[in-house]
Amino acid sequence: MATRIGSSNIYLKIKDKTLKLVERLNLLRYAWKFSNVYIPNKEQVLVDILTGFLLNQKKERLNKDDVDRIWKCLQDVLQTKKASEPNKILLRQSSTQMLIDSLLAANENSGYILPLIGCFDAIMKSDSLSAVFTHKLETMVLILEGFCRVLTLTTCKHKASLSSAIHHTVDRFNETLKTAPGQNQILTKLCDHVLPKFLGLWSSKPPDSVKKISTAILEVLSHRDHHQNYDVYLKAKHSTAGGHIHKKAKPVEHLFSTLAKLLQTNEESCSLYLPVVFENYIKQNCHKGIQLTVHYLMVEFCSMIGLRSDNNDLSGPIKSSVIFRALHELLKIIQGRELYEQFLDEKNELVQLKFYKHVVHVLTDYKQSLDDETDEVFSDWYSTMTIFIEMNHYIVELKLVEIFSIGWINAKVKEEDIEALDNMLCELMTTYSKLRQVPKLILKLLGTLCVCDDSNTLQLTPRFQTCYGEVIQNLPQGTMLDVWKKFAASLKGLFVSDETKHDTGHFQGICLLFHHFLLNVKVADYTVTELTLKSVQDLLVVMETEILAPLLKETLENKDMSKLKHTLFLSQAWGEVVAMLALYKKFRASEFQTKVLVSHEGDLSYVHGYLETKQWMKLYKIVTEHADQSLIYVWETLMMQKVRTVLVFRGVTDWSMMSDTMTTFINNFEDADKKEDNASWTGRLEDVTETSLLTARWRLLTSNMAAIYAVLSDEQIKTVADFIVKCMVTFEPQQIKKGLNLRDISMKFLESTVLRESGRLLSCLGTSVWRHCGVLFNGRNIKSPKKKKQDTMTTNVSILMGILGDSDISWPQQIDGGSVEKMKEASEVLAVISNSTESIHVADPSQLQACIKIIHCLPLEHLWSCDQIRCLTGLLAVKCLTEKLENQSENESLKSLSSDCVEMCTFILESCGLVPVFDVINAESFLDWLHNLLHSTTIGTPEYYKCLVLAEVTCQAIVKDHTSVDKLSPIVDKLCKENKKSQGSESLTLTYFLLQEICKLLSKPFLKDTLQDLCKKMYKSLSKSVIKLSPLLESSTRNHMEAVLVRTYAVVLTTMQKSEKIQKAFLEEFPQMFQWCETTLQNVDTTEVYVVLSVLIFLQTMSKHHILLKLQLTIEDKFRIWKLLTSVLKKILRTQSIEEQPQSLNQSMETENQSQNLDQSTGNITEKGTPSSKSHKKKRKSDNKLENQSSDSVSHDTKRSEELENQMEMISKLLQGSLENSETTENAVDLVNDKLVALDSPTFKIDNAVLNPTMLISLCRSLMFEGQLESQRSKVIKMQVQSVLAALLVTFDLDQFKEVLQDLVDSVDPGLLYTDRGRIQSAVYIWRHLIKLEFTDEQNKVIKYTAKDMMLNFQCIIQQVQYVQTDDVIIELTIPILYTQQEMLTAGIKFLASRNSILCIFSCLYTPLCGRTYFPAFNAVYSVLDTLLVHHCDTVFQNIPSFLGCAKRLLLSVVEESNQDKISQQPDVVKQLMSCAYHMERLFSLISTHKVEFGKVAIYVVSDYVTAVQKVTLLPAIKRALVPAVYKMLDLCDKHAISQLHVVLSHGVTEVFRLLYKEYKRFYKYQGKI
Repeated sequence: MATRIGSSNIYLKIKDKTLKLVERLNLLRYAWKFSNVYIPNKEQVLVDILTGFLLNQKKERLNKDDVDRIWKCLQDVLQTKKASEPNKILLRQSSTQMLIDSLLAANENSGYILPLIGCFDAIMKSDSLSAVFTHKLETMVLILEGFCRVLTLTTCKHKASLSSAIHHTVDRFNETLKTAPGQNQILTKLCDHVLPKFLGLWSSKPPDSVKKISTAILEVLSHRDHHQNYDVYLKAKHSTAGGHIHKKAKPVEHLFSTLAKLLQTNEESCSLYLPVVFENYIKQNCHKGIQLTVHYLMVEFCSMIGLRSDNNDLSGPIKSSVIFRALHELLKIIQGRELYEQFLDEKNELVQLKFYKHVVHVLTDYKQSLDDETDEVFSDWYSTMTIFIEMNHYIVELKLVEIFSIGWINAKVKEEDIEALDNMLCELMTTYSKLRQVPKLILKLLGTLCVCDDSNTLQLTPRFQTCYGEVIQNLPQGTMLDVWKKFAASLKGLFVSDETKHDTGHFQGICLLFHHFLLNVKVADYTVTELTLKSVQDLLVVMETEILAPLLKETLENKDMSKLKHTLFLSQAWGEVVAMLALYKKFRASEFQTKVLVSHEGDLSYVHGYLETKQWMKLYKIVTEHADQSLIYVWETLMMQKVRTVLVFRGVTDWSMMSDTMTTFINNFEDADKKEDNASWTGRLEDVTETSLLTARWRLLTSNMAAIYAVLSDEQIKTVADFIVKCMVTFEPQQIKKGLNLRDISMKFLESTVLRESGRLLSCLGTSVWRHCGVLFNGRNIKSPKKKKQDTMTTNVSILMGILGDSDISWPQQIDGGSVEKMKEASEVLAVISNSTESIHVADPSQLQACIKIIHCLPLEHLWSCDQIRCLTGLLAVKCLTEKLENQSENESLKSLSSDCVEMCTFILESCGLVPVFDVINAESFLDWLHNLLHSTTIGTPEYYKCLVLAEVTCQAIVKDHTSVDKLSPIVDKLCKENKKSQGSESLTLTYFLLQEICKLLSKPFLKDTLQDLCKKMYKSLSKSVIKLSPLLESSTRNHMEAVLVRTYAVVLTTMQKSEKIQKAFLEEFPQMFQWCETTLQNVDTTEVYVVLSVLIFLQTMSKHHILLKLQLTIEDKFRIWKLLTSVLKKILRTQSIEEQPQSLNQSMETENQSQNLDQSTGNITEKGTPSSKSHKKKRKSDNKLENQSSDSVSHDTKRSEELENQMEMISKLLQGSLENSETTENAVDLVNDKLVALDSPTFKIDNAVLNPTMLISLCRSLMFEGQLESQRSKVIKMQVQSVLAALLVTFDLDQFKEVLQDLVDSVDPGLLYTDRGRIQSAVYIWRHLIKLEFTDEQNKVIKYTAKDMMLNFQCIIQQVQYVQTDDVIIELTIPILYTQQEMLTAGIKFLASRNSILCIFSCLYTPLCGRTYFPAFNAVYSVLDTLLVHHCDTVFQNIPSFLGCAKRLLLSVVEESNQDKISQQPDVVKQLMSCAYHMERLFSLISTHKVEFGKVAIYVVSDYVTAVQKVTLLPAIKRALVPAVYKMLDLCDKHAISQLHVVLSHGVTEVFRLLYKEYKRFYKYQGKI
């Protein structure tokens, strides 16, 4: 009772007006929060009190702050859980109206706006509170209007509460709208209240809140009650029948009239929203599938923006740019939704076609009426035309002349419009090429050029230039001749004929297009017939006599420089075609071989004989006197053309006549060391200026270097080399690429293949680089206090660089006595520099880096012997000097030079072959330097690993040169002494590498006795000194020195049978080595990867030579190592397995068929993933059969000890369940990157090579050299462990071998797919290693029997994962299994029976060929099919339909992936698809050798191919590579099969086949003669 009295007092105090409002609100909060305050219907009463305050503000005499407090209190109350409980609170009508009015009245000064939004958020979250609003949707429309107003306020635009309130309100609105009555009233109110405010918020990238409101608006507009009204309104207004708009459609009419009004006032945002409304209308199927209704809506929207169907002008105040953008977006939707189909439009009397033609007419007329100086951007105009072309070329065909004229030829195209123009022109060329109407398009283009003037320069956009060239290359021969004649007729008609000589015309444009036509025309090809060649030759004669000669003579008279420039440009293309035909078909070849040469560079009559020498001399004089740089460049291209032609047809016999010309040209590059000379050039003739002329000339010279290099003098080659070095050193790389520049051209030339055969140029480049380095190091040493010491170092560097960069020395291709003396002198100076402790100063570190980069770009393996030694000496000098530089902290960029120098030295030593490097460089001094480098404290881990590889390569180079081996004796003695003295801490690394190479040399057959004795002596000395270091392993710290020592022991083991003493000593110390390896394997996680690999290398060598260790290596030791290795493998796979892979695997199989397959395949598997009792009996039966099969040849040991049996059981458990309960984590290394097919996984990249231990060691060395060994730790260790496991298996006896193999079969049980996928992956790799090894006859029998079970399991696994379209499953399981099957097939029929090998075909059928794994999957399937046909052809003949089905699947996948529209801009993808096409050609070539077997089924391959090609436009390059494969199948088809194809194929496909077969008969089919 006391509580109730207190509660009554609280209620009275809340109602007491004498109290302050703050106190009253506090009491109200208290009453709301605590349940001991009892007020009848408390929640409703308290909310009514708060809303009453807000409704009676004047009566309550509330100020602005009081109102804000009340709103805050109301928000807090409504956001509690109690307020949302059913039947607790009912908002009264007056309260809801007050909330809406407050929202609509909110402004920037309203302090209550955020609490008000919080109230709406709480109300809309609650089903009970929101019911009063959702009961009448007109009020919800007002709330949406209020939110649109609030979104314009800066105080709450980005508030999370506002976004939440809008999202909950829209969700309530959309949920209620579906069944709400009065949809017409809702639509009308939405148009009046929401749309005007909302469209002011819309933009190209609207915020999420605005997008959310948009969904509510679109739901109203697309409600099913309005569908019929749309149809009625649109038909009444835009159909040909017309009619009165029914009153039911008045709300829809009101909608469109509202949008039209808003477009007048807010054109930007409204025009952006029209496409959204249009797409939503289509998406919600408001048109009920009737495309004509959609077209009427399109017409309605076009009328709104000013494109009326009854007006030929743009009407209305809307800006043209807005119109173009809206039209472009609307058309994109129509095209994307495929809402324009010609056959349907024909049924509707071409309504759409007529309207689109009208739109094109309006757009072209508008653009034609504009001034060229307008600031408008027309990218959307071009994009609109592009879409029209893609939809139907007839839409724009009648206006092509105007489009060419106003949009390209006579237009000053802005930078932002170029890409859109480029796309339009490319689409035009591609479309007319597909329609085989290229001549028609060219005729229209030429017609346009003939009526235009030369006021603007025609600009060939980049993509169009490429597309134009590809189209010309693929023209049929007759069509090509027609186009040629049209070009010739256009020029003759405009400028040669007396009747039309003075007419206007775009001479530059015609010449430019004709020029590119001639450069791309296909005339020198085996597919060109003799008749076509004769016509081409006639056209060339007509061109020179009736076009080029008259034009050039005319320019001699009137000296029109523009006409002269473009005529000479056209002459250059004509000369290229003539020279090509002369070389290919001997057309005019005799003239080139006998024609008299004139030495003056102004005479071009040698190639261009249509003018006499005097006339050419006059033209040359005009060109040289004129200041037009582009005209000079054109002339120089003609001179270069003449030089190349002379070289081709006259050789070097008459070169003296042209030498002056080349000297003049090359001398242009001698004085080019100014910064401004690095001007950019676009590559276009019209853009050659005074500043870019040198860049254009340099591009011309480098692009022709392959032809002219052989005749350049030594001085000219030196000039070219010096200029390259100047460009690379003087000019800095440009951050923004705006065209070609000298540095980029030089870099591209350095990376080209031309340098590989340019030994003299490479030699001169090296000379120039080292000479420039000498200048850089010759600066004054300002820090050294002693001038004498400073002068000594600087003098030595100057002497060294002076020898290496002496341009007076002509370094020979083969080493001679003089060059050896010079290099020995340089080597001696290098030794002095490396031993010096003085510092040195470098003038410009960036230039030194540029010099070394030049060396890095050179093909070092193609250098002459002298140059390789020079580069090695110079790089070693730079490496030494970088460590002696002053102010190294200020020259941080130079630190990377040290690593680069080591890298290049390693490459030179590895590729130098039999070059006597260490006859010049003192081997002992070099090894001492390496020794100091390896033990330097200043180098980091990545550089240390590079130095390790350098040391290994150095020892290889020393030992490889047999003449230098005798020089190793003192080095070996020195190393032995140091090993004894320092306990190997300093000299062990070099000992290991030298011993490794000596053992390799000893293993070679037919070694000379003296050399063999010397090597044995060094082997014994080094091995003895190393074996004595075994006590170092007792500490077992697993450091780098111990790892090197163990690797050394592995090397000693390979050759110890050659010395009994060494063998005895080694066997005595073997337990210590073995113990160290065990300890390391037990601590793999905390051990460096280099140390772990050392252990694995030792164990693999131990397994290979287990016979030598038969007494020391017991079966218990082997089992212990096996257990440790499988434990390591378990840890690696645990970190690499994908999280929750069993669940993701099961989730991917969703179809009923997949579920059935899953049930069938897992029916015999228990929950734990182990075999059930039934399957266990089957396996026991197979074990018995296996034992009976081999019992005749090998006796079974029945007295095996109990301990041994326990160990075998442990091994079995390891193989079966080592990974069952392991926790999975995220994949440590991604297997597939962002590219379409490139794979970064080292496991996958060397999937075949990993089986070779030598290649695996090379891979580890490469990763170590590149600094990636630690990052690829798990991958490398996993591969090496699998190799060791496979090698270790060979050491078991037969019974143990059979049990382990059976466990291996169990490890690839399909049931493990859902419990332990990593175990399957590991077993696959172990099996692949296993079948590559050599076994005894008894073991081979076991292997063959096991192969049958492995093949069955492989096929089941691939069948089950065929629907799992995830990259990791395909990479980790499918592809490795396919390659494993290929290895098994390679062993032949004796290894794998026919009934087992046929399973590979089904594996190929189940392999997915799609997505990012397409290319690796394709290669794997191809390798299986190819191997199957080679090694198991009888099996294939018994299953031809299945085999051919796999081959067809590959072929059709290439066709599908080679869609020109998808891959034309992806050169990497094109390259790989070309490789796939070549694979198909090889496979079908192999099939075609079995004509009897495949002759009756080849017809189906051809049929499927032409059917697929009819649907897809193949990229021309891929088509050329793929067609020969289909020709192989046509070879197998007889005349009856060809007739059948003509009959059964559909009409469109028959046309494709007819063209294919026509080209096959003409160019490929054997006709019985050669």
